[in-house]
Amino acid sequence: MALESTAHILEVLGSTKTFYKCLRSIPDIEVQLGGLQDAFSIDIVPREYDPRMDRLDLLIKKSTLIQSFAECYEYLYQESHAGRRKETSLATLGILLVTPEDHTALILNEELLLTSPVSKMKIITQFNVICSYLTSSLARTNKSSSLWLYFKKLLITMLNFDDESYTLSSISKIALRIIIMSMEVHPRNYYACNTLRFLVAIIRRRGSSSPLLLKEYYAAILEYLKNDGLNDTSMWLVLVQLLVRLDAEDYYVSEFLRLGFEMEPDEVDNSFSLEEIKSIKNEIFDWLVSSNYRYHSGWLALVLISDRIGEGAAMKDFLHASVLGFEKEEKCRISTDDGSMLKLTGEKVELDSNLLLKERFAAYLTFKRLYEATEGRRSGRYIPK
Repeated sequence: MALESTAHILEVLGSTKTFYKCLRSIPDIEVQLGGLQDAFSIDIVPREYDPRMDRLDLLIKKSTLIQSFAECYEYLYQESHAGRRKETSLATLGILLVTPEDHTALILNEELLLTSPVSKMKIITQFNVICSYLTSSLARTNKSSSLWLYFKKLLITMLNFDDESYTLSSISKIALRIIIMSMEVHPRNYYACNTLRFLVAIIRRRGSSSPLLLKEYYAAILEYLKNDGLNDTSMWLVLVQLLVRLDAEDYYVSEFLRLGFEMEPDEVDNSFSLEEIKSIKNEIFDWLVSSNYRYHSGWLALVLISDRIGEGAAMKDFLHASVLGFEKEEKCRISTDDGSMLKLTGEKVELDSNLLLKERFAAYLTFKRLYEATEGRRSGRYIPK
């Protein structure tokens, strides 16, 4: 069966014009209502490149995705594809765009690409396609564990190139932006954050450029957290990992080695200095306070960082004093059992009628829960996350 639609879609997604693409699937009715008929009459994947952002935005109709999937599925599962490497590669990639956990298609595609000699350009093109999948609006595709693993394998393959154009510095910067773009579309992406932890672990072990790279990672992650990821716990914990190694990183390093990364571990500790971490902690604290930040995840990150650098007691005192000040000012008691604000008589305060108070209360409820958690840690009790 012909794969014309799929071939064109993948040609566009695999373009090496830029790694940074954002594919958005839209219902056919939106094409009509949004006046997009002319754009789709020219190309089934209309697109616009922003040279300032080095980003390619693309649209695709849901009917086109369905058509592509159907032709790929029929080819792969109902026709003989022995010896037809190009068509089989197209069909497997077409299936993975819509059903990324199809392990038959995934394994066959990996075998065609990674277990036989292929050109660097073929690998780079495939990397572009997978990046496009991970930054797309398709939630199942964007958050696919299998595709994020494939992304890591392709990263490693490119890192193993004997080519100055594909160094750890250049590849890790590309990967960082792909991960951030992916999470801007679908926040709280566990597999994206896990990949980020892998990259941080590898960068920390590698050479004189590592401190600068880690600082670039810190700046990009914090920018994301301040805008799209305010309450993204997974990414806040990546920030903690970056600064103070919340978890041992040997697992991430061994996983990269298992996947084929040809790395000799570097004994040099390319971490942030204690003075740098304290300065960063103060920067984050000032931003949380000045922005009236109320979510648990950001304050939890600050508690964990403070504890690791010997400032846990001061952070605990701040949380406790803040709660006492609010309770005194509002003549109330914060109940962490049911997350309610109680008058001194024990009667619940109706917060829905006072949205400003409701916002303030949410922040101090977070403070009290974190304070009680730090008390629990010191007494050996379980600390809820």
